[in-house]
Amino acid sequence: MRKIKKVLLIDDDNITNYLNNSIISNLEMAEEVIMKMNGAEAINYLRKDCKATVNNFPNLILLDLKMPVMDGFEFLQEFEKLCNKDRHKIHVVILTTSRDAEDLIKLINLGNYYFVNKPLTTEKFLDIHHRYFREYE
Repeated sequence: MRKIKKVLLIDDDNITNYLNNSIISNLEMAEEVIMKMNGAEAINYLRKDCKATVNNFPNLILLDLKMPVMDGFEFLQEFEKLCNKDRHKIHVVILTTSRDAEDLIKLINLGNYYFVNKPLTTEKFLDIHHRYFREYE
């Protein structure tokens, strides 16, 4: 399997970010993994470091919903403004413990997002890779 060019992990828990990064690194499935602690940090990274050019954006974003400063829902709203035209090139996967029906309804209203329950496992990541990056296999 070929590597994903860039993965962005957005979660306010350092341990979760560390574990998710370890899974991806152990599988050798990404050239680069970037970690941000909330949606605001991630949006700022995308605006500044990626120069708001979709070709420089991560190919995969793993996003927690419940975070301080800017939660996952707020991130998604800002993210859509950044890359609305080329949105199909960037895959956002919601990685959360939330089982709240209201959260699912909000996600449906915001767009078509794949929802994975935490914790991320090797099997879950391989499923994400197969779902979105099959052409690389």
